[in-house]
Amino acid sequence: MTATDQPMSPARRYLVGMERLNLALVALVVVVAHLVMGLGPFVYGVLAGGLVGVLNFRALVWLGGKILGAPARGKTAYVALFLFKLTLLFAMVWGILHYLPVNPLGFVAGLSTLM
Repeated sequence: MTATDQPMSPARRYLVGMERLNLALVALVVVVAHLVMGLGPFVYGVLAGGLVGVLNFRALVWLGGKILGAPARGKTAYVALFLFKLTLLFAMVWGILHYLPVNPLGFVAGLSTLM
């Protein structure tokens, strides 16, 4: 049996469902923002914030699984990777807000779609 043939655990099913719900919420908020504000920096901010939030959630789920499943000696490397991810997240947010034509309030609106 390969990894893809194995049934998903209830926790994994829940996380996959939550991730899909977050993506659907981002899409919904982008569409509503586009209808209300028109295409522009606010909509770009909503999209960028939503995507950053979804990618961050995915990375947290992966790292959390690795940290919880790793032996005591291996946890240190994953904790260091988590700190690197956090630093990368801060750099991405700064870069998006500084260099891209996004509205900061739109960015926050997109980021707040996380459940």
